[in-house]
Amino acid sequence: MKHIVPEPGETTTAVLRRSDRVLLLNVTVDGAATSVCANVKGGSATWRRKDEDKKRPLDLDSPGFSLTERTLVLNYDDVNKLGNNFQVIREAMPVKAVNPDGSVAVGKLSQKETGMGHVLTELERRSNDIMAIRDALKVPLNTRLFLLRRAVGNSVELMKSSDLSDYGNEVLSAFSESQRVYAGLPVLRGFGTDNPGRKQDCPTRPADRRRFYMQQYPKNPLAASRPLDYVAYELKPLNISDGLKWNIVFDPQTETESDPRTDSVDLLLSLAGSPVFTEVKMASDGFVSTAVVQLLYYASILANDKQKERLAREIKGFTSHQGWLCVISEQRNDTGFASDLAAAVSFLRHQKTREAIRPFFCGAIVLVIEENLEPSCATKGVPSFRVVENGEHFIEWGR
Repeated sequence: MKHIVPEPGETTTAVLRRSDRVLLLNVTVDGAATSVCANVKGGSATWRRKDEDKKRPLDLDSPGFSLTERTLVLNYDDVNKLGNNFQVIREAMPVKAVNPDGSVAVGKLSQKETGMGHVLTELERRSNDIMAIRDALKVPLNTRLFLLRRAVGNSVELMKSSDLSDYGNEVLSAFSESQRVYAGLPVLRGFGTDNPGRKQDCPTRPADRRRFYMQQYPKNPLAASRPLDYVAYELKPLNISDGLKWNIVFDPQTETESDPRTDSVDLLLSLAGSPVFTEVKMASDGFVSTAVVQLLYYASILANDKQKERLAREIKGFTSHQGWLCVISEQRNDTGFASDLAAAVSFLRHQKTREAIRPFFCGAIVLVIEENLEPSCATKGVPSFRVVENGEHFIEWGR
């Protein structure tokens, strides 16, 4: 993706020598605007126009087409990466250019097929989208909320007495600022939930054992009064693959360049057909306040119509686009846990929080759970879990 635009002064011949197989959008042939594909692999170089289902011999020193100021250069690997990660490009791919596993393989189309002409035509129409994608990959995504989320410890101070703390106000300000950045990104494909390498066997970590139990009993597995059904786990809101990466400016404080591609929401649940994005804190993890900050980071990414449409396309079964935010925390006797829980719920109920987040989400849920020895999960003896008495907090922000 580095050379998608020809270098200043670069000739058509130089562009063609970069790659064995390449699509050139917005070139001219005999003074007429068109797009072409070229194959210079081996000793027999050929090319074709978008509107001709035939290939022609290609003389690299005199190609027969010329670059313009709008020319874009995509080798086949570039096309595959774009199609696998961005919906607007995937929509340009004919069925034959998609492998059984869903990955794009434009090389399956022969140069003289009608399908190749279709790809050239559709990608030419999407020239502005391709440039927008290239520009989006340059946008720094270490937003203020991303940095706050990276810096959380066991707990944070969201409230000061009955009002928001300075930190709580900063979190809400960072949410509003950050969601505008993420709303400008192109429509992505996939959430990383279809990775065949994801383990389904009985796990050993407490959080994974709880998730495994919920997978076995997806219908309101925690026995909440308002049924919360299990849908999926570890959704990656900024999931991109195939060697693409987001721009993260090095942070001297943390001395890290954390890749947001791998950041994941712990659980996706469903409340009466609405998606519920959920962070989980088991006994060995941080307190509820930490989960709230992490959840608001994910919420800032998901707080736009592009992400709602993506969820409806990628994960079926929801009857509403209006989502909820949820924290599930295991009950514990650790010093400070009860007061932190109360402060986190107060923060989510606060009028300032409601005003900042209600344009994007219906409300928030906090559940405190405990291990339930009877009945246990029938699969490999994994314990079940349930909401503790008075452990439910459903907070509706309204519209």
